[in-house]
Amino acid sequence: MSSDNMQTLVTTARNLFAQGQVAQALAATENLVAQGGIDLDLLDQAWRQAALLDDTDFMARVLASVKKVAPKTRHWRLTMLQASYHEVRHEWKEKIVALRKAKKQGADPALVMLHEASARERLLQPEKALAVLDRFRGQGDSLDHAQAIRARCFQQLKETAKAKALLESWLPDAGENVAAVSGRKLLARLHDKTGDWESAWHWASQGNHLSAKLYKAALGDNDIRWRVEIWHHLFRADSQFQLPTYDVSKGGSEEMSPVFLLGFPRSGTTLLEQILDAHPKITAMEEPPTVTDALRQAVEMAKARAWLRGSLKQPGLSKKQALVRIFQEMSNFSQGEIRRLRDIYWESARKRLGNFSEPVLLDKMPLNTVDMAFINMLFPRARFIVALRHPADVLLSCYMQSFEANDAMVNFHEMESAAIFYRQVMGLLERYQARLSLEGRMHFIRYEDLTADFDTEAEALMMFLGLPFEPSQQNYHEHARQRGTLATPSYQGVTQPIYRNAVDRWQNYNQWMGPAFEHLAAACRCYGYSLELQERKSRG
Repeated sequence: MSSDNMQTLVTTARNLFAQGQVAQALAATENLVAQGGIDLDLLDQAWRQAALLDDTDFMARVLASVKKVAPKTRHWRLTMLQASYHEVRHEWKEKIVALRKAKKQGADPALVMLHEASARERLLQPEKALAVLDRFRGQGDSLDHAQAIRARCFQQLKETAKAKALLESWLPDAGENVAAVSGRKLLARLHDKTGDWESAWHWASQGNHLSAKLYKAALGDNDIRWRVEIWHHLFRADSQFQLPTYDVSKGGSEEMSPVFLLGFPRSGTTLLEQILDAHPKITAMEEPPTVTDALRQAVEMAKARAWLRGSLKQPGLSKKQALVRIFQEMSNFSQGEIRRLRDIYWESARKRLGNFSEPVLLDKMPLNTVDMAFINMLFPRARFIVALRHPADVLLSCYMQSFEANDAMVNFHEMESAAIFYRQVMGLLERYQARLSLEGRMHFIRYEDLTADFDTEAEALMMFLGLPFEPSQQNYHEHARQRGTLATPSYQGVTQPIYRNAVDRWQNYNQWMGPAFEHLAAACRCYGYSLELQERKSRG
């Protein structure tokens, strides 16, 4: 490729990023690399966007293209992209291998140390992470990231006083970056544990304000909120809309139906996943992009159909109108098209797991709740485990937790908007129950019941799956530690035995959460929860 052609393609991709046309910009970047053009600054920008979208397929394709068109290239920045790919996939050991390679190729040792310390902390190796940080010398944002990692390590080691002292001395002078968000949220949770509710709320709010400022994600243009709105519209009470379902009697595609563990973030899905994964006959996937990958392809197929029909050519069509017409086209999918989407799901699962032989595959992703109708189209025999928790406790936990930034998690920056999002998602679940044939395929389990009577609730869950309860499931926390790493923010909590101090925590924050409660009333009535205040509890 000539330098002029390369520069034209680079400029095109950068302009698309600047205009907010991320999908087109990623496609342009991929096309550039496939033609032999490697612009490291553009790849860094594309990587950041792909990480926000959890689009590891894009990353894998670009890395494969780089290896093909420039097999002798050994630049440390390309190897750091490989490390970042492993990070997005939560493959921390593989990330460390890539980091060591990048260091040999000339990467800044301080940068490598910072990334290695982060990976060690995620591998539940706090002592090793702290040993790396003891050798780290940095400043600015790098120092902030080091301090955030160090505080999380102290938390893992149960050295709460050290963690609080570090955070309280560092955060007032911290920069405006992701590390400061993480630090503020962690300090909020530490104050919560010691019963200082006002300080906890203050630091959680500070963390959310900074996070909102950093990501500047407009909720009105939020992909998952759009899907919630579109599915609500299509499955409204007066609608005749239906999606076809795969005819499993025809065979030819893998006949195994996954079990989907869903609900809402911070409702206990990670705890349930660890309990189930400890069973010898269950393979669990923790927040995989399986449904996302299949749905992304389904939308492209439906969009092509809509263009052929001319339904997207109407002048002045709003975004909602266009999306409704695209999603409506899924109702016309043939058995062959649905089979292709199932194949994409299984391809994505095998990328995550390799070959697996256990009779039950568990797919855990809380907000797959939004796309249950699509899942049911692909797997009409699939079973669904719905994790429930008091809606106010769910929202409080979402508000205080540090999440990786994506379309779903930016909905939790402000309490009332988070409550509206919760109401919409759980309301959509009710519509699916009314419209889809789900009898005998759904099992609801409340976090409060599970933590109060573990044996009874766990055995009922296993009965739903047609498997016996195994002694190994009692020690799920040991299994979680042996697993080495978890993808979710709960990676520290589920390595501990069952505890109940997260039940009714919302009551301590009633004075700040009040405006959100009206949006939770319907779910509370539906699932047997109350918003009445009880006598305030002290944690001492």
